[in-house]
Amino acid sequence: VARSLGETGSPGMASLTLRLRYSGRTAILSEVPAEATLAELRALISRETEVEPERQVIKVGVPPAAIRDCRPATTLKEAGIRDRDTVVVEAGEAREAVDEPTAAEPAAARRGKRQRDEEAPDSEVLRAFDRALAKAQQHVRNCPEDRHQVWALRRGRSAVLESIEAGNNLSIGALHTLPGVGHWVVGQVRAEMEGGGAPAASAAKRRAPAPTPQDFTWWYLDGKGKAVKDRNSAQATGTPGSMQFRVCLLHASGRMEKAFLPEAKAPPRCPGAPPGSS
Repeated sequence: VARSLGETGSPGMASLTLRLRYSGRTAILSEVPAEATLAELRALISRETEVEPERQVIKVGVPPAAIRDCRPATTLKEAGIRDRDTVVVEAGEAREAVDEPTAAEPAAARRGKRQRDEEAPDSEVLRAFDRALAKAQQHVRNCPEDRHQVWALRRGRSAVLESIEAGNNLSIGALHTLPGVGHWVVGQVRAEMEGGGAPAASAAKRRAPAPTPQDFTWWYLDGKGKAVKDRNSAQATGTPGSMQFRVCLLHASGRMEKAFLPEAKAPPRCPGAPPGSS
């Protein structure tokens, strides 16, 4: 079984190969970017195991021991995960996964972090981050699968705060040069800076459409992300008897999602097709 985080890594970045063990099953996670975060690894594990990220207990080492710093923005290197490591996953109780404190983080360090946030310099960029974060958190209450958006914004805000405290006067055009700040984050902050005083109705239009579980269409995707009709032409992962096939779902609201469909629920031909296709 092979899955990749290639879409999140940059070209030429070193990658890891990890052995995943869960409930008696084994999978190989290949081409995992060396600088990937635990949030990104949890998303990949969730696709393989169907265990929600907030319920995953990740263990590494011999004998396997739970990782101590399990904050979403923690990198695999910081968590002690190395190339060729075996990653053991167990399903635990659901927990809040956004910036949770850990036993490894001293209370004084946590108090210092809160104090630093409270004393953050007055910055238009930071205020835009705060507005974007508030909207993302509200959105995640309705769409928990988009929790990674909150992680991305929090990680970006921390990078901006460190840069400002170092004496840099950042502009919106320079945000993407900071580590951990991607183009999606820049787009959300730019939207807040250009229309921060917009009415709620305008802000709602910028949010991702809500899913409509009772009204959607779907089709298979091949290895290049192109729509195909036949299951045999779709990108597949797994072993015989437990295969999964990549699909694209289009909700009536306009929301589009990509996922893997278990073999037991995957018909030989899909019932839908992308809009405008023949």
